[in-house]
Amino acid sequence: MRLAPLALIPFATAASAEAPRVVVDVAPVHSLVAQVMAGVGAPELLLDGSVSPHGWSMRPAQAALLESAGVVVWTGPGLTPALEDAVGTLAPDAASVELVAGEGHEDHEDHDHDHGEEEAGHDDHAEGEHDHHAHAADIHFWLDPIESAEKVAAIAAALAEADPTNAAAYAANAEAAAADLTALDREMAVALAPLRGMAWVTAHDAWAPLVVRYGLEEPAAIHVSATGDPGAARMAELREVAAGAACAVTEPQEPARLMETVLEGTEVVQVVADPLGADVPVGPGHHAATLRAVAAALAGCVE
Repeated sequence: MRLAPLALIPFATAASAEAPRVVVDVAPVHSLVAQVMAGVGAPELLLDGSVSPHGWSMRPAQAALLESAGVVVWTGPGLTPALEDAVGTLAPDAASVELVAGEGHEDHEDHDHDHGEEEAGHDDHAEGEHDHHAHAADIHFWLDPIESAEKVAAIAAALAEADPTNAAAYAANAEAAAADLTALDREMAVALAPLRGMAWVTAHDAWAPLVVRYGLEEPAAIHVSATGDPGAARMAELREVAAGAACAVTEPQEPARLMETVLEGTEVVQVVADPLGADVPVGPGHHAATLRAVAAALAGCVE
C-alpha cells in the first residue's frame, strides 16, 4: 500500500542567534532533531545507518565530532552503548540528551489509540506479554510515531534549555512535527492492519514498537536486543516457529546466515525492512520516509 505524503511542516525560518553544535547518534533520531531545529541550525549525524549501532566502535573522526559538540542527542545505552562513556569523556561540557535513560522503560500499553475499527483487538494482548521486549520498544522508539512525538517535545525542551534565545522556534517546530507524526500514525495503522494475526520471524527485536502500537503478533526474534548468537536449543525452537510462520523479516545491518539456517527447508516469504533507513536521505524527511519504507516492505508479507 502506498502511503500519502505528510503535509509540509511549517517550520520556523528565523533564528535570532546561532544554534549550538548538535550531534545525534542515529539517522531516524537525527531526523527528528533536524525537524525541531529547522530554521535555526542543522544537527550532525554521528553513526552511518549501514552498520548496527549495537556493536559499533567509534572511529577517530566520530570522536572528533563529539569533542566539538555543544549538545549530544542520543537514544541511550541500549542502542548505542559506545556512547555511554564516550559522551562524558569526549564532550564533558556538552549538554547530553539521553532519550531512553538507562534500562528503564515506559508502559507502551497505556498510550491512547484512536484508529477506530482499525485498532480492534489491540487491547486483547495479555498484560506483560511484551515485557521481555519492552526495552527494545523504547530504544527503537522512532518506529512508533506517537512515541516519536513525545520525544520531539523532549528534544525541543532540551534544546531550549541549552539555547534559550531560540526556544520559541524549537517549540513551534516541535508542535508542527508532532501534528505530522500524529497523521503518520494514522497512515501506519491503515498500512499495517493486514499484518494483524500474522506469525512472523525477525532478525532481531527492533520491531517491538510496531507490535505494541499496531496490535501485531509478537515475532520470534533471532537476536534479542544486543545479545550474541542464539544457541542450538534456541535455533531449534526458531526453526519450529518458522515452519508455521507466514513471513521472515531481515535487516540490511544483520548477517543473513542465521536467518538462512532458520528458514532452511521452508517456503516462508522473506522481506527486507530497514528500521534505520540506511538508504533514505538524511535530514528532516528521513524519519517519515523510513517508516513508510518499512510499511511498504512489510506489506510484502501479505501480498
